[in-house]
Amino acid sequence: MKEVKISKLQYGLLVFTFFFGSTLIYNPAESTKTDAWITMLLGTIGGLVLITVFLYIAKLNNGKTLTEILDNCFGKVFGKVISIYYIIFYLYKSSLNTRLFVGFMNSVSFTETPVIVIFIVLSIGTLYSARGGLTVIGKTSEILAPILLLSSLIVSTSIFTIKDFTSFTPILLEIAPVIKSAVNLLSTVFGDIFIFLLIIPYTNSKKGLFKTTYWVTFIFFLIVESSILRNIIVVGPLMGTLTYTSHVSAQLIPTINIEPIIDISLLIGVGFKIVICLYAVSKITADIFKLEEYKPILTAFAVLNIALGYIILPKNADVFIDWTKSYGQDFIAFLPDLFFPLLMLVISIFKNRKKTQDVCA
Repeated sequence: MKEVKISKLQYGLLVFTFFFGSTLIYNPAESTKTDAWITMLLGTIGGLVLITVFLYIAKLNNGKTLTEILDNCFGKVFGKVISIYYIIFYLYKSSLNTRLFVGFMNSVSFTETPVIVIFIVLSIGTLYSARGGLTVIGKTSEILAPILLLSSLIVSTSIFTIKDFTSFTPILLEIAPVIKSAVNLLSTVFGDIFIFLLIIPYTNSKKGLFKTTYWVTFIFFLIVESSILRNIIVVGPLMGTLTYTSHVSAQLIPTINIEPIIDISLLIGVGFKIVICLYAVSKITADIFKLEEYKPILTAFAVLNIALGYIILPKNADVFIDWTKSYGQDFIAFLPDLFFPLLMLVISIFKNRKKTQDVCA
C-alpha cells in the first residue's frame, strides 16, 4: 500500500478537518464560560507540544507507520498489544464523534427523524469514503476542506456584527477549571494527532511537514478562538450551561442566519474525523494480521461504530456531554495521547543515536 501517495496539501487539509471534528458541537474550553478564550489559548499551546512530539516521532521513524513504530520500539509482542489498544481507542473516538453529531442533528435539525436513521446515513457516507482509500480521502479533502474553512470563517467572523464587549469580565476568577478544561481540550482535539502516524508515511514529500502542521494548527486556533469570542459576546456567562452553545448564539445574532453554515461545517468536520478513525482501526488491524488490504474489514468496524454509538454511549445529550468533560475522558486518552508517544519518542531517539554511533564505529 505504500505506493499510495497523498500531497502535502492534502495532508494539511486532513489535519485541519480532523482537528475541527465536532468542535462546534462540543468545545471543552466553553465549560470555563467567559474564560473560554484563555482555555483555548492554553490548550493550543499544550497541543503544539504534542504536535512537536508527533512530528519528531515521524521524522525519527521515517517511512514507518504507527504499527511499525510500536513494533520497533516495544518489540513484536508488546507492540501488538499496544496496537490493539489504539484500535479500541480510535474506535471509541469514532463512536464518540458519531454520537455527538447524531445527537446534535436529532435535537436541532431533524427532530422527527429516528436517531438510528441518522446513524445509518452518516455511517454509509463515511464507509463509502473510507473504502475509496487514502488517495480518495485526500482528494475529497481538497474539495470539502475549503468549504469547511470558508463556512468556519463566516461563522467566526459573525462576531464583527456585534458591538458589546462587556461579557469578557471578570477574567480568571478560578484557575483550576481553566487548567482542567485545557487538559480536556488536549485529550479531545490535539492529542489525537498521533493517528496521522498512519498517514504521514504515504505523503509524497516529507519536506516542510513541520511547517504545514504548525500552520494548520494556527489557522484552526484562530477560527475556533474567534467562534469562542463570538459565543462569549452573545451568550456571556450562560456558556458552559448550554448544551449547544454555538447553535444558540447563532440564533441570537441579529440580521444573519448562520445555522445552516454550522450544519455544513459539522457534517464535513465530523465526517472526516470518522473516516480517518475508521481507516486507522482497519489499517492497524490489517497490519497486525498481515492482511494485504484493510478494506475487507472496514465494513465490520463501521457496523461496530454504529453499535457503540447507538447502544452503549449515553443517549441523553446533557449526560453524554458531561461524560466528555469528565476526568474519565482524560484518563482514557492519557496512554495513547501522551504516555505511549513520549515513550516512542525517547526510545526512537536512543535507537537513532545508537545507530549513528554504530555507523561511526
